[in-house]
Amino acid sequence: MDNTYLFHGNAAVGGALERLAANAGWQRVDSLADADVVVTYCTNQQALEDAYFDENGIVQAASPNTVLIDL
Repeated sequence: MDNTYLFHGNAAVGGALERLAANAGWQRVDSLADADVVVTYCTNQQALEDAYFDENGIVQAASPNTVLIDL
């Protein structure tokens, strides 16, 4: 698959991102291992740190060369 992304964070922002990404030809995936890009939008610093650095966080689970974008 080409142009795949995974979103993690605030559902309202995720819904808006999903519409925009679909219009641009990007496909949402559910697995970090399948994502070319991971986009995050967390509502506080602790949630962001947990998302990226917890035991099974994004940094540990993402494939090499995955682009990580925090909004």
